[in-house]
Amino acid sequence: PFARRRIEAAGETRFSNFLALPDNEVPITFPVVSAFLGEQALGGFLGSVLMLTTHGVFSNFGAAIAGIYCFALIVLAITITSFSLLRFVVLFARYGWATYGVIAVSSLIVMFGFFWAGVRSVS
Repeated sequence: PFARRRIEAAGETRFSNFLALPDNEVPITFPVVSAFLGEQALGGFLGSVLMLTTHGVFSNFGAAIAGIYCFALIVLAITITSFSLLRFVVLFARYGWATYGVIAVSSLIVMFGFFWAGVRSVS
C-alpha cells in the first residue's frame, strides 16, 4: 500500500503505467503467479549470465569495462526481480497485515532463492 500511494502521489503516470500495478479487484490467478515466477527466474538467469561472462569481458576489455558490465547487469537483474516482487505483493495488500506479511516474506525468499540458484549453478 505504501508503494502504491507513493507512486500515485508522485503523479508520474508513465512509471505507474510501466509497472502496471494491479488494482484491488484483480483476482489472484495462475497467470499472475506464473508471471511472478517467470520474472524471478529471469533475474536468476541474469545472475548466471553475469557469472559466466564476466571473466571473458575482463579478459577482452579490462577491469574498468568489466566493472561497468557487472554493475549494469546486476542492477538490471535486481530491478526486474524487485519490480516483479512489488507487483506480486501489492495483490495481497487487501487481505490484511498477517496475510500480506506472509506473502511478502515468502515472495522475498523466492526472489533471493531464484537469484541464488542462478548464481550457484555456474559457480
